[in-house]
Amino acid sequence: MTAPERNASLGRWLAVAASIVVLVTVATSILVTGTPSERRAAKLDERRVQDLIRLARAIDHHAINHDGPPASLAAVVEKPGSRLAVSDPETATAYEYTPTNEKAYRLCAVFVTDTARIPSRFDSEWDHGIGRQCFDRRVPKPD
Repeated sequence: MTAPERNASLGRWLAVAASIVVLVTVATSILVTGTPSERRAAKLDERRVQDLIRLARAIDHHAINHDGPPASLAAVVEKPGSRLAVSDPETATAYEYTPTNEKAYRLCAVFVTDTARIPSRFDSEWDHGIGRQCFDRRVPKPD
């Protein structure tokens, strides 16, 4: 085998090895972070949780200042300067809100991921499964 033949053979082996490394790296990143559609779904669910957290804060603020949760989300959303999302970012379906008594209420949304499979960056009180999930909330005591 001549020197040019050895160099060509070595070059082919290096190209094959580099291709294998790239394929393994891509496969590993997909396994770790999920497919693009799974990442998109997780981001949408994170947005849903952020929306519910903001709604819960506004409802709590209203409840503390008005002796109980509002009768509807309109009471907190229609305030001047309010920029609260009241509907799903993908489907535009309204989030569900129900006052359950003078110190509690329920917020519901439909999720497409499960925080048991794709961990959330939010407190565990917002962990959810797939489908319609509700969160029962208590109005905090005033300071």
